[in-house]
Amino acid sequence: WPELPFFGYGNPSRERVKANGYLGAVLSAPFGWDVKRLMANGILPGATRKEMTVRRARAKPTLADFKAGCGAWEGLRWEELAGMQMEQVETRTRFKAAYDDANLYVAIETTLDDGIVVEPQGRDGVAFRFDDIEAMFDPTGCRERYYQLVWNPVPNSTNDGACGLIEDPLDPKFGQMDMEWNGDWSYENDRESGVWRTMLTLPFKTVGAKTPAPGEVWTMNIGRSHDYNFNTGSAERSLWNPNLESISFSAPEAYGKVVFE
Repeated sequence: WPELPFFGYGNPSRERVKANGYLGAVLSAPFGWDVKRLMANGILPGATRKEMTVRRARAKPTLADFKAGCGAWEGLRWEELAGMQMEQVETRTRFKAAYDDANLYVAIETTLDDGIVVEPQGRDGVAFRFDDIEAMFDPTGCRERYYQLVWNPVPNSTNDGACGLIEDPLDPKFGQMDMEWNGDWSYENDRESGVWRTMLTLPFKTVGAKTPAPGEVWTMNIGRSHDYNFNTGSAERSLWNPNLESISFSAPEAYGKVVFE
């Protein structure tokens, strides 16, 4: 409808808008959706979410056993990441999860060229500006209180935050991510032959939760950021449950469902 200037004065062509020459920003949802691919994968934006079952560990989960495919990890189902908005990505990332009385364990395997060097960023550093894993957890399943953990393929290189801890709507931090929150969690790394394997250990008490009862539901997402560009802030981003509404890892509406067995 030429009489309705959706893209501003002059109603530029779709080609001009997509070329990033008019609005000054890449078009996001829904303009970038590959509808045929969404239909082929059975994904309905804003409604379809992945679901997985987390089994109680039969042994103490270790990164060495994860690498060998044995111990607590043997027989557990792989969960695959794809492009954040279902686009094609170069990195392949997959993970498994297990739990015991005290902790949730998430072990991740992803491609990472041996030549990529990441310097440790310390605690609360800019870990998100390098190749990283980002894990988001909502222990209530209500998508109102969640935690985001970020780490790199080197020791002592993390960033974390929490949202929803402040319940007073008059507080300026209400509904905002509190980057001053520091959780008690840990990770281990193993890099070999172009593969980065890492294991997160998240104590339940860190996120204000008790040992989940059978059938208890959390929501979560696992993200992978690759080839971050300092000048533009762009990167290749993969996500377990795709986020077709915004280019964000932390958006709780995109979290998948986790059922404890």
